[in-house]
Amino acid sequence: MSDAKLDLSAYEADVIEHVLVGRARARMLEDVRDGKPWNADLERGELELGTTTYRAQILGTFSMQSGTFLWAWANPGSDGWTNSLTVANALRARGAQPGQAVFAEASIAAGWVNPNELAYVSGELAGGHPVFVGGYDGGAAFLLLTSLRLDVQQLPLAYFPGILLDLPSVTVGDPRRLSPPGETPDRRTRCTRRFAERLGFAVTETPSSMSGTRSDGGFVVRYDGHGRIAEVSLTANGN
Repeated sequence: MSDAKLDLSAYEADVIEHVLVGRARARMLEDVRDGKPWNADLERGELELGTTTYRAQILGTFSMQSGTFLWAWANPGSDGWTNSLTVANALRARGAQPGQAVFAEASIAAGWVNPNELAYVSGELAGGHPVFVGGYDGGAAFLLLTSLRLDVQQLPLAYFPGILLDLPSVTVGDPRRLSPPGETPDRRTRCTRRFAERLGFAVTETPSSMSGTRSDGGFVVRYDGHGRIAEVSLTANGN
């Protein structure tokens, strides 16, 4: 099956709901990781970060050479990874549902579905597990730390601008738009609004901006003439 024929209609709703929450959880993991050396034991289903060992599941790998994400269950070397494939196999079964073809297709081109987007959405669908990306020569492995609980409600407000400004590098705007331009907000705007709502912000929008307030402060997102996020500013205690 070519990427152009993949039915992602239901997956789109998952992206709106989950991609920025997954990115936020990964940002919190960066503080835990803090440059520590890492080692994955896929036979045992574990990831060592420094001196701490976490239970881990592998989602898949990304090849810089081919520009594709390969699900772990499709990896030729996965025979000995039984303890690391539970989540990937469960997500593969999800691919049988209408509009969820991305979970059943062995190899996905990055130009169609960004591997970071897919990993963040997968981590949330699997139970809210932070995504660990382990780089190696020629690619990267995407793993979920299933024994590390990171509550996004504890996300520092100071991280909010960076997460939103990083959105274009995480998810593409086209060709997987939910609605034609001009009719409803595009998927990035929808992602931003849903993320803010899930973090407890009351959100208001204008054609050129989005703002949110909650008890500890607020934010304002301003868009450029092409509808892209140009600036994110914070306010303290809603002022």
